[in-house]
Amino acid sequence: KDGQQYYAGTTYPLFVSSGVTETLSTNFAISTMGESIYMFNQAGDLVDSLYVPLMQPDMSVGKFTDGVNPSRIFLSPTPNQSNNFSTNYAGFEIVPTIVTAGGMFTSQQIVTVQNNSTTGGTIRFTTNGQDPELTSPLYTGPISLSSNAVVKVRCFSSDPELLPSTMDVETFLFAVDHTLPVISLTTDPTNLYGATGIFDNYDTDWRKPCVVEYFDADGVKQFETR
Repeated sequence: KDGQQYYAGTTYPLFVSSGVTETLSTNFAISTMGESIYMFNQAGDLVDSLYVPLMQPDMSVGKFTDGVNPSRIFLSPTPNQSNNFSTNYAGFEIVPTIVTAGGMFTSQQIVTVQNNSTTGGTIRFTTNGQDPELTSPLYTGPISLSSNAVVKVRCFSSDPELLPSTMDVETFLFAVDHTLPVISLTTDPTNLYGATGIFDNYDTDWRKPCVVEYFDADGVKQFETR
């Protein structure tokens, strides 16, 4: 954009080499919620474009085959390498919706989930904070809760071209004695402990996905972010 300020005071997008690895870096970022990138030549003609969708951690988007549409999702980034031999997918399954809002409660809650899939996808869920996998319990009806739980749901498609959806998450707290607002931080235990955990590998600069929820003093969730 004209007049936009980029990194280090530059006023135009810039690609630079990191030197040692010869990997190109940029002075701008791409929105985590999805954004389009356009490339123009010096005459102002559009040469190419790429839409970067909302993706899960450690994935990438690119063209398959190299430089030719369509755009595909790759499980592993391929810097300085061809995309032609990489496992790739058309996109993601549609995320399901937890209809019952989380919060703080004094009695049993019945949690319902809406399946938004258009491909016959099935919903898997957990209530212990772990990220749902294909082996997690299958959602077949409302979930009854009477103790603290973090409900996570994810849709797995029957279409081999689609990756599992992102997750919908709601936290349910029972009989919490509080007078101040409450902040809930939720992440898969493997992000904290073990070979891939930041606590057991504190000397690393890893960043792990986390859901942050803010409940006001009345126990009503005001916002969440990821």
